[in-house]
Amino acid sequence: LVVGGGPQLDALKEYASAHNMKNVVFAGPKPREEVPALYRMADAFVSASLSETQGMTYIEALASGIPILVRHDDVVEELVDEGKTGWYFKDAKELAEKLKTVCAAAADPERISACMNKAMPYSGSVFAENVLEVYERCVQEYQNRYTIEDAVSRSTHVLVTFLANEGRKQEVKVSLDDYAEYHLKKEKTVSRQILETLLKHEIGTSLFERCVRRISLHDRTEKEVRGWLKGDCDEAQQDVLVGRLKDMGLLDDARYAREMTARMKASRKGEGRIRMQLRQKGISDDLIEEVLAGYEDERDNAVQLAEKMVSRGTRDSARKTRNRVYVRLMKEGYSLEDAAYAAAKLDEEEFEKGERENLRRCALKAKVRYSRKHAGIDLRRRVYQYCLGQGYDSDGIREVLSEMDWADEED
Repeated sequence: LVVGGGPQLDALKEYASAHNMKNVVFAGPKPREEVPALYRMADAFVSASLSETQGMTYIEALASGIPILVRHDDVVEELVDEGKTGWYFKDAKELAEKLKTVCAAAADPERISACMNKAMPYSGSVFAENVLEVYERCVQEYQNRYTIEDAVSRSTHVLVTFLANEGRKQEVKVSLDDYAEYHLKKEKTVSRQILETLLKHEIGTSLFERCVRRISLHDRTEKEVRGWLKGDCDEAQQDVLVGRLKDMGLLDDARYAREMTARMKASRKGEGRIRMQLRQKGISDDLIEEVLAGYEDERDNAVQLAEKMVSRGTRDSARKTRNRVYVRLMKEGYSLEDAAYAAAKLDEEEFEKGERENLRRCALKAKVRYSRKHAGIDLRRRVYQYCLGQGYDSDGIREVLSEMDWADEED
């Protein structure tokens, strides 16, 4: 049964007549209302078309309850559930093989229902609902449009004033990126959807400004910035804000590490102290070692700091002074070896110059303190022990004690 007209109709009739095809019937064009019944007369709809632009005939066949047998094409991917609403074939041989499957599966009630359901999204009622939804959305968007009354540029954002149809105004901090992406400008009209998007992004803009203000007062690391943002946004938003700060050159852990190391080196801090400070700021160990590799002055710095401590003047013994220097160097982050080296390098001659005078002061101080309760040998013994505890040499203590006046003391 050949249904329809067209430029090939006469040629097909002549071909059928020339080959004595008496079982071929040419029905000619038929009204639209009769087309579904003509589809249902068949076991399946078969198309060997090499290209299909719309696929309307496929949908008509499915809506009539018959499966389709077609070459694979993007337009039929949503129509063919292999073995349920149709089949694919690749070439003439496979077409012939699949036809046997089609004929054997004819008039399956479940398949008929599946085919009709597959065509349902393309029905007139569904189409009408979709069109109506589009129109309603357009009306709603038209009623909820906002005009940009003013736009004032700031360093990190644009302060945009939106005027609603009912006269209500709303100010929004719009990031420079959003301002460019949505092509915003004065007197332009935008939808409620765009305004809501900008309002959501405003939170990020405010957080970004807060970060910029803090960084402008004092350089920060990525760890510190993420610490500020942790309670206000999720990790994905943190990544975006941190990325923006890095792109603008406001956040750079490598620069931070170099500058902090330079400052601490200038104040004679040891590498141990520097490492600890940088780790607390979130700087990676690899970056720390890379920065410190540029310095070879660790032991020299330790010696200079030790000399600076002694040059301020001290009334302590040489031994106590060295111990104090050693402890201080350790606290400042120098290694055991460097601290010991620096303490040992202190000028012995400089110590000796003031050692005897410092010892005299120490002994006199002890005598005044203990003479209130002690006298005679007991007093001298306590003065001796005190000076010994202060790190002075025992021979030097005896010499100084022998020089002191003990005439007023009991024997």
